[in-house]
Amino acid sequence: MSVVSIIIPVYNVEAYLRNCLLSIEYQEFKDFEVIVVNDGSTDNSEAIIDEFVERDKRFQYFSQENKGMASARNLGIEKASSPWITFVDSDDMLSPGFLKTLLEGASLESDIDIVASSFKKFFLEPAKIPPKNIPASFKIISKEKALLNILYQDRLPDHSPWNKIFKKELWKDLRFPEGDYFEDLHAIPRTFIKAKKIATTPLPLYLYRQRENSFIHSDFNLKKAILLDTAEDILELMEKEFSNKKIHRAAKSILLSGCFSILMRCPCAKEFEIYKDRAWEDIKKYRLESLFDLNIRQKNRISILASFLGKNNLEKFLKRFK
Repeated sequence: MSVVSIIIPVYNVEAYLRNCLLSIEYQEFKDFEVIVVNDGSTDNSEAIIDEFVERDKRFQYFSQENKGMASARNLGIEKASSPWITFVDSDDMLSPGFLKTLLEGASLESDIDIVASSFKKFFLEPAKIPPKNIPASFKIISKEKALLNILYQDRLPDHSPWNKIFKKELWKDLRFPEGDYFEDLHAIPRTFIKAKKIATTPLPLYLYRQRENSFIHSDFNLKKAILLDTAEDILELMEKEFSNKKIHRAAKSILLSGCFSILMRCPCAKEFEIYKDRAWEDIKKYRLESLFDLNIRQKNRISILASFLGKNNLEKFLKRFK
């Protein structure tokens, strides 16, 4: 049995896939298995996967009809045989020390269940990879502290599934919701709720590619409005799981971020009105408490202030930043 299972969902990424897989093959830590799930690709991705499977027995190939990233990741979880798992998007890359460093963090204490690194964004060319043998500094934090960082956003750790290793047992009764957007925001906070302790390192060991045609940069549609449902569910979950009012306030902060995104990105069409109305009601309900929360993001604070000018003026204000 290997120490880490690396789960990679693949869909039509022939331009980037080889570099992704090479960055895994070149890991300083060698005792891993790679579970590549081809999610119905119609380009040359399958041939690239075959190259690695044929030359490296650590690479395993699974294929399914196109069901989406959540389904591909879930299949990878089912196939994983290691005590630790990590997720890599097929257009991203890993620093050579990614696994080695995060496993060092995992060994600091026996009850560490998640280890997270920072990351670097890049476009066409990979970001500068951190040199080898830089000693990593780690911070060990409670799940409550980790959740505060996730919910307030722009902090370490975040709610992405990549740039982390997880004890596989955290996923025993948990999967990514299939068929929905924002599956990361649904699933990842739930793993932290199950965790005992979390270790983080500020080293940017994960290289995150930004693409113009990615989900984040694509047009907003009705299915993406589920962001509001997901953010409301997160607040309900945090209020159910914790009596800590700080976590409740943090969950309200990420809900407000979702509400502002809905008003900013939803087109002026009748089918979106129900989501915009719900977002406005949530904003009115939580804005005053959040305004005096010193931990919220600056753009949330500015948007809250703009909300006192009314819904229509808030929409006009937000759409200037679309």
